[in-house]
Formats: sequence, structure tokens, C-alpha cells
Amino acid sequence: MQEIPLELLFGVDVAIKKLRPDADFQLEGTRFTQWTCPNNTEPPTWEEVISQLELDQKAYELWQQNNLTL
Repeated sequence: MQEIPLELLFGVDVAIKKLRPDADFQLEGTRFTQWTCPNNTEPPTWEEVISQLELDQKAYELWQQNNLTL
């Protein structure tokens, strides 16, 4: 089986970094407890995070279906 490409990793932290690449953050559940962004952007909404997470997961699942070896 092939190694998963880094760009196909998914998870909450990955989704947030894709949405706000320059931000540093900490989460407690679904709440940002620390947010620092040099671009002065606000944290993404939880809906944005979940949407990105779902897109990333679908991309991984498509890759996995096309790269399975028997």
C-alpha cells in the first residue's frame, strides 16, 4: 500500500491550518482558547472548520479508493 501524501492528511488542526495558514492557536473542545494571527484574521467558525474537514476527508477517501492494492 502506498504512503498517504501529506496534503491528504485531515483532522481539525489540519483544517484550521488550511483555513488560516499563518495562525497559531489552541483549542478546548470547539472553542479557541488562544488565537494569534499576523494577518489579524479572526478564527474560522466551527462550521467552516467542519466543512473543510469534510472536504479533506472526502479527498482522502477518493485517494484511498484509487490507491488500494490487493
